[in-house]
Parts: sequence; structure tokens; C-alpha cells
Amino acid sequence: MNSSTLPVRDIKTLLEKITNYDKDERYMATVDLGTLLSRSPPPDAATERRIVTAIRSRLDDPSNDVQSVAVKTLSGLFCRLHVSLIEDVAERLARDVSSGNADLRDVYAIGLRGLVRDCSESCGETVVRTTLTPLLQGLRQGGDDFLRGACCDVLADLIERFGKLPMIAEHAGDISDVCLSVSLGTSSEEAVVRRAGAVLSKLSVCLDTNSLQELIARLSTGLEGASEESGVRNAAVRTMCGIGRAVGHRLGGDTGKVVPIFLTFCNPNDIDVRMDESDDSGSEDGSHGNTQAMDELRESCFVGFESFIQHCPEETSPHLPDILASVLAYLKYDPNYFYDEDSGMEDGEDQSAEDDSAIEDDEDGYDAFSSASFDDDDDDDDTSWKVRRAALRCLLCLIKSERASTLEMLWEEYSIGKALLSRFKEREENVRVDVMACFTSLLCRTIDAAKSSEKEMENVMTDEDENINNKLMQYIQTSLPVIVKCCGRHLSDKRARERTLSSSLEVLRTLATGKTSDGPDGWVEQVMPSLLNMLKNEGGKHNTKSTKLDTIRLCRVLLERGGDGVAKRLDGLLPLLCDAVGEDWYKIIAEALRTLKAVPRLLLFHTPPDAAPTRSALMLYAAISPRLAAHDIDQEIKECALGAAGELVCTLHSHLDETARDQVLNLLSDRLKNETTRLRTLQTFGKVAAAEPPVDLGVVLHDVCGEIAGMLRQQNQNLRLVALEVANVLVKGHGKKIGVEVIEQMLMECGNVISGADLHISHLALQVSISVLQVSSDSFTVAIQNYILPRALVLSASPLLHGATLISLLAFFSTYTVSHSEDSSQSIVPSLKSCLTVNASGSQISKVVVANIAKCLAVTAAANPRSCRLFVQNHMVIICDSDNYKHGIECQLALLTLGELGQLVDLHAIDPNIQKTIIACLDSKNEENKGAAAYALGRAAAGNIEAFLPVILDVLYVEHPNHYLILTSLKEMLSSESMVGQQLTNTIKLETILKPLFKFVTVEKKSVRAMCAECLGALACLDVEGRYVLEFLVEQVQAQMGKEGDGNIRTCWTIASAVKFVITYSKSLDKVAEVMPTFLGLLNEKDLSVRAIALQMVYAAIHHSPAIISSLMKELVLPSLYTVSLFANFFIRWI
Repeated sequence: MNSSTLPVRDIKTLLEKITNYDKDERYMATVDLGTLLSRSPPPDAATERRIVTAIRSRLDDPSNDVQSVAVKTLSGLFCRLHVSLIEDVAERLARDVSSGNADLRDVYAIGLRGLVRDCSESCGETVVRTTLTPLLQGLRQGGDDFLRGACCDVLADLIERFGKLPMIAEHAGDISDVCLSVSLGTSSEEAVVRRAGAVLSKLSVCLDTNSLQELIARLSTGLEGASEESGVRNAAVRTMCGIGRAVGHRLGGDTGKVVPIFLTFCNPNDIDVRMDESDDSGSEDGSHGNTQAMDELRESCFVGFESFIQHCPEETSPHLPDILASVLAYLKYDPNYFYDEDSGMEDGEDQSAEDDSAIEDDEDGYDAFSSASFDDDDDDDDTSWKVRRAALRCLLCLIKSERASTLEMLWEEYSIGKALLSRFKEREENVRVDVMACFTSLLCRTIDAAKSSEKEMENVMTDEDENINNKLMQYIQTSLPVIVKCCGRHLSDKRARERTLSSSLEVLRTLATGKTSDGPDGWVEQVMPSLLNMLKNEGGKHNTKSTKLDTIRLCRVLLERGGDGVAKRLDGLLPLLCDAVGEDWYKIIAEALRTLKAVPRLLLFHTPPDAAPTRSALMLYAAISPRLAAHDIDQEIKECALGAAGELVCTLHSHLDETARDQVLNLLSDRLKNETTRLRTLQTFGKVAAAEPPVDLGVVLHDVCGEIAGMLRQQNQNLRLVALEVANVLVKGHGKKIGVEVIEQMLMECGNVISGADLHISHLALQVSISVLQVSSDSFTVAIQNYILPRALVLSASPLLHGATLISLLAFFSTYTVSHSEDSSQSIVPSLKSCLTVNASGSQISKVVVANIAKCLAVTAAANPRSCRLFVQNHMVIICDSDNYKHGIECQLALLTLGELGQLVDLHAIDPNIQKTIIACLDSKNEENKGAAAYALGRAAAGNIEAFLPVILDVLYVEHPNHYLILTSLKEMLSSESMVGQQLTNTIKLETILKPLFKFVTVEKKSVRAMCAECLGALACLDVEGRYVLEFLVEQVQAQMGKEGDGNIRTCWTIASAVKFVITYSKSLDKVAEVMPTFLGLLNEKDLSVRAIALQMVYAAIHHSPAIISSLMKELVLPSLYTVSLFANFFIRWI
């Protein structure tokens, strides 16, 4: 049938066949019609209506097959139909669902749900208006559970898809009334009740706050008044759980009403009573039915607790003790099996003895680790395991949601670890695996909290946090013998099932990542026999490839974190790991190679001095090299083999014979030519080239460098980055062995990638050039001048140049100047200045370009001491002769250059009058020159504080029109990189700076006060002891707070700005944390400008170092924020 050429004729033929007396003919015609419509463009309106009418008539077809295919065909049309046809179809299907033929109701419901699911958003209002009333009518009809179930399904889909429409909100009351009558009634089947609860859960998203509270109240009332036998309690609890998952964050105060009700059904005291009743009347059907109903109710309650803990933790926190008590009690709820009472953990005993007793069973008790525990035929009517599983998942949710302080409470007050360890003997494997997963999560959270040297999002750890972390690790250390013993018993049981084995291995793997006293060395002896048996496939009938993979993963962690204890067992473990590399499953091979990668470092640091690891090194080589040489294997295996081979050569190359080492290097070189492995091989070569002691790469060095040079021409950005990094390592470590032609080719390619368009690549290329100059400058003078220097000069004039690339460029000019003749180095200066001229032609020059070229000129001059004096004198001439607009850019460049040079050499020794000359430029008519002069004075002062600082302070003492510029110079001096590490602890020197500086804190001009604040902040950052400046600021702010007057307000504003600067730039904030409460008092000042700058100080602390303010937020910060957030008339600012 050619649907693309004759769709109309084909449709007409199919419409005739669709009414044929033969059901097979009708079936095929319906199928063909659906296929044709899906491949053809939409027909006209008349044909479309005929098609819909014909297919809709097949919904009443006597054949079930024709009915089902008609529904599928109709569903494919819903996204393409006109709104009027959608309305007709929806009305017909809704009427048929609610009052049509009962035998065809499921077909109608499927069609209507498909319509709701597939129709366009624009048809939403039409579909809701047409279907909502018939569906509610169907739900109100009693006695027909199938009808009400179908209506609930459609209604749930309708609310989920179009719940945001106003029409749903208008009928929300009717929907909730009808569904509550079904859910809390006693005449409906459980399946219908569940569906009605699902409708209410989806409806809760659409309800306003009052309607939601009313719904919760009605459910609570129905829950409290329901009888145990009615099943209403289960329905109400399940519905509340669904609502909690959907809108738990909106329940708020209602959670406090619901949780106590749930707790009444999970009372720990009921466990013994229920177990006694089960023992006395276990053979009675009625008692069994009640027990099963209670189990379902408890399961639903724990699911509800899980939802509340996850979605509304604040409201649930007051009830956590009661919830935890119920969870811990019902972890042991197993009325059909009786455990020996002596197997529990008795208070007052030694922790290790308690934990041992928790897993010991005498001859009268249930043996948790016997073979029967893994092959038990559980009673199908026993549902208590579902309660235990639900309690576990509730506990797991709690563990994942809590902070380190609460983890301490879980370990110490509630003994969560002890309780979970005692349940490793669980008879039901589904629950047993969940127990181990829960305990693994507890270990992970505890280890993560203990490992952290900082609090969350903080830079400083308090003593309290350190104590918490030490306690957490102590809990794990105390429980360690029992953990290992429990897991070891599972691993040694040959009838242990696969999931149990995998969970036990995961617990041990997590335990190995923690920093216990001896690490894995302390317990590896206890589990190693079982691990070896599992690697030998002798662990039992459930020891599958999956468990073997988990075993290898555990071995990898043990090898990575182990010490002498693990190294002692390497003789038995290493051959099995090498054998695993020869397995068939790619995951085992890859994991085994990752594990072998950890072996060389363990051998290197933990092999006795009198025993060389030569045999182990050759064994590793024999296992890795076949996988390294193979081409037709999985990509993951190739990459893992590369990593293992690289680690072997880096660490144990001295223990490999020359043939084996060269063979591995040749294989790596071959891999470098393969497109799929070249990136990972590059990284491997980078590691090998940086190895200590160095590896002899002579056999492949020339080829590798040639390949790297070729890779720099590739368009792959990541490949070029790695190639440049490896090239730099190779040149540094093996540059003298690389051929001249290869390095020249490499330099040529490096020059081609140096540009302002990609600064990171330029940075790496410059690093390679610097390494070449450091290794052998004379051999590559022409190559550097031809390929690198021109591109470096162009890069210096890029307005984008900054960061690491700028640092590398400065290092290149400095290294080039040092390593070449004086004439060659002097030629850089005019070349750099010419770059500035070219850049300025036709457009306004960027300040960034001038500053960068000034830095380049400075490092070039500093690297050539012979010509440095002449360089300074020439620039002094420019400064003195060009103080006008015409030559302003030359003067600006000269000033900036002298400033940068002053950090590197002592300008005062070259020209004693240079300070006065620069200060005179502060009176220039050119604003750019004035700013450059201020910068130059400050930077030059950093090179000789004794000569420059008195001059700067003298200007501050006297009346001067450019105090702002002088303060800028002082700030540049204090914040200069050359000042870092200089100890300004001399009180006299600090007083000398503070005295003239502090007189500017009360000036009226805000810009001057802001620069004064930055100077105070920079001075505090340089105060190594961190006491004198901060204590001075504290004294001043205490004296001014609460007082009125412009001077007092300006002082407070300036000091707050200075503290903000300290918080932002200081590397040590311990002293700031001590005085922070005093500065936070500025939040309560009446003046709005002081409040504003104090808030900025708080924001800086939160962003850069939350530790110094976190403990003060509740008492000192938040009350002030609440006060400021309230609107007041004095906040209005009239302009």
C-alpha cells in the first residue's frame, strides 16, 4: 500500500473494511489504518471525523482483539485531532467508562487514559470539563469496585497532567470528598482504596493551604476513629504517606499532629505483646489476619516517617527520639523466630565483648550464620520482614539527612551501629542486605565527617568540630572487631548468597577507607583467607563473577590504603590478581588491572630492605603486557592497562630487566599512534617522564616527541593541552637527550598555538619554551627568535592577557633575557614598545595592555643588570619631558614600568631622587598619568620601604590636594606581592603608619575614606601576629559606637570597610574571629550607611570564611537582619 501517493483512497478502502463481518478483516484494517495515519500528513476535517467515528465504533466490537487495537489506533490520533473531535471522543469515552458496557469498561478506560496522556496542552480545559463530572459520578456509584477503580485511574492521570488548571482547583473539594468516602469507607476492595489514595496524593499538589490542612484533618479523624479490622487505618496511613511524598514541604505544623498518631501504631511495647499473641494463637486464621493487617499498617507508618524526615525535617525533629525508638525496636521484630536472649548486647560490658555476644548464638538459639540461614524456606504468610525493611529504610533516610553532630548522637545515645551489627544475622536476605546497606551508609557518613578537616563550607575548624570527628572515628575503631567478624562469617560461609556476599564486601571496602588506628593492616588477616578463596572460585555455589568483581574492588582499596600488613599477604594475593587479568569478563579484567596499578607503590614502600621486589615486578609485567599489546579489546581495558603499565614503569623500572622495560615503552609508543588511546597514553608518558629516579626513555624518546609535536597541530583542544603538558615534562627531564630537529619542530608548533584567543594553551606553550631555554639555550636561539619571540610580543599586546598566561609570558622574557646576549635582550624593549604603538593605531589603547607591557619591560630590564641603570635613566627622562597630553601614553608607560621594576630592584640605589620625581607627577594634568604615578610610587616603595615610606608618610602629614593618590600608593605598597611574608611586627613601624593614616577615617570625601580603609585592611593582613592593628581598630570602634556625630559615623564606616578587606584577603582569620562580636555591633547603629557596610562585612565573612561568623549568626546577626528587613519611614530616601 503506497500511503504517500494515495492516502485518501487508501483511507476510504480501509474505512470500508473496518466494518467487515470478518473480525480478522476488521482487525487488519484497523492496524493498517493506524500505520497509514502515523506516516501521512493529517487529513482534512471531514475525513478526520469519519476516521474517528469509525475507530470509535470498534470500541464496541465483539472481538477483544479488535477493541484493543482500536484503542491503540485512537491513542495515536489524540495528539493530532482537532479540539472539537477531542471533546467528542473524551465525552464518549468518559460516559462509557462511568455508565457504559461493564465488559468493555477496561477498554474505554485505557482509551481515556491515553487521551489524557497524549492530547496537547491546549486541549486541557476541554478534556477536564468533559470528563471530570462523569468520572465523579462513577466514583459515587457504590457496589461496583471495578468501575470506581477505573475512574480513580483516569482521575489520577487527569490531575497529574492538568492539575494546574483552575477547573481542577474549583472541583478539588468534590474530588477530595468522593475519594475520602472511598478511601475511608469499608465497602471497597483494597485495590480501589489504594487508587483513591493515589488520587488524593496527586490532588494535594493542587490544593491551597487551607484545603490541604482540611484534608489532613479528615484523614487524621478517620485514622483515629477506625477499627483495627476495617482496614481504614491502613488506607489513611498510606494516603498520608503519599501526600507527604508529594507535598511534604507544605505540611508544616500538620506533621506534628500526624507523627504522634503514627507512633501509636509503632509502639515498641507492642512487640512483645504481639509476639506472645502469635505464640498463643498462631493457628487461628483471625489472629493471623489481624497480625498481617498490623504489619501492613506498621510498614505504611515507617514509610510515612521516611517521607516526613526527608521532606519536612524541621517539623519532624522534635519526634526523632520516639521515631528512632520505634525503628530500633522494629528492626528486631520477627515474631515467627526466636533469638537467644544472650545474643543481645548487655550494658556495662566491654564494647568488644558486647559486639561479639551480639552475633554469638548458643545451641538453643537461631544461628544467624548457619547454612540454614541462607537456604531457609520462609513462610509465605510471614509479612514481618516488610516491617523490618521499612524501619531500615526510615533509618537510612535519617542517616543520610543528618550532620556530624547528629551522627555522634546516633552512635552514642542510640547505639545505631551496635543495633545494625546485631541484625547482620537477619534470616531474610532482602532485609539482611538492607541492614548492610544501612550500616555502609552510616560508615560512609561517619568517615566523611571524620575525614573533613573543615566544617561544611568553612575554612576553619573549631575545637568542638575536631572533638566530634575524633569521637566519630573512635566509634568506628571500637566497633571494628565486630564489623570484621560479622562480615568475615558471611564471607566464609559457602552457602552465603550472592547479594549477602556483595554487601559484606561493600561494608569492608567502606571500612578500609576510614582512618582507623592501624588501617586495613589491623584486620586484613581475618578476611584474607576468604578473599583468596573467592578469587580462586572456591567461595561456594553463590560465588559468581559479580562477587569476584566486588572482591577485586575490595583488594584494590586494601592495596591502596594498606601497609606492611597487606604487603605481607601479597605473595598469595598477587598471583590470583594476575590470573584475574586473563578472565573473559571485561569488568573483571579492567578492575584487576586497576588493582595491579596499586601494587608497585605498595611494593616500593613496604618491601623489607633485604628483599627486592624483582619477582613481583616481573609477574606484573607478564600480566599487564598482553593486555597492553592487544588491540581488539574493550576500551576500558586498554585504558586500565595503560595506567597499570605506567605505574609499573614509574615505580619499579629499576627492578625490571632492560628487555621488559623497553618492551613496555615500545608498547606505550605504539599506543600513542592509536587515535582511541593516544590521550591516555600521553598522560601515561607524562607520568613516566616525571618519575624519580628518572626512567631511561632513549628507546622511544625521539618517536614520542615527534608524535607530540604532530599532536599540537590537531584541532582536539584536550589533546593539545595534554600534549603541551607532557612536552614540558619531557623537555625538563630529558631535554638534553632529545634531538635538535625534534625540539625545533616542537618549538615551531608551540609558536603556532601562542595567541590571545586561547590563553591556557598559550600558557602551556610558553612553559615549554621556558624549559627549552633552561635546558639548552644556545642550541635553539634561532628557533626561539623565529617561532616563539614574535608570537610572545604579539601576545603581550592582547587586552585579554592575564593570570597564568601573563606570569608565563613574564617568565619567558626574563629567561630569554638571562640566557641570551646583551644585544639580543635589549632588542626586546623597543619591540615591546612598538607593539604598544601598533596596538594604539586607529583605536584607543587599553589600560590592561599598557599595564601588561610595562610588566614585560620591567622583567626584561631586571634580568639584565648591566643595562638596568641606563633603562631607568631613559624612562626618567620620558617622565620629566612628557608630562602633557600629547605624550601622555609614553609617560604612563614609563611610570608603570618603573613601578613594576621597583619591586624587582632598588630604584633608590639607582636614582636617589626618584621618589620626588614620581610624586611630582601626581600634579599632572593627565588623569591617567596621575593614577600611574600613584601606582608606581607604591610598587616601587615595596622594593625599598626604608627609602620610600618616610616620603609617603611626610606627604600624608601635610595638607596636599592628592591625598587620595598618596593613599593609593600606600595601599599598593602594603598589598604588593613583594610585601608578602615581610613581618611588620615592629610596633614603632606600625604606629608610624597608623598615626598619619588614621586621620583620614573621618574625612568627608567617601573615596578617600574607602582608600584609607583598604590601607588599614592591608596593614592588618601584613601584621603577622594579627594583634596590634586589629586591637587598635577594636579600641577605636568601641569608642565610637553608639555616638552621634558625623565624625563618629565616618569612623565606624571606615573601620567596617577595613575589616571587610581583611576578611576578603587575609590568609589567617583566627584573630579576626576573636574580635568579630565587637565589629558585629555595628549592625545595631542608627546610621544606615554604617549598617549597610556592616552587612557587606557579614556577607564577606559568609562567602570567604563562614567559620568566623557561624556561631554568632543566631545571637548577633539574625536579630539585626530581622530589624532591618522591617519597613520604616527612615528607610525612605528622598532625592
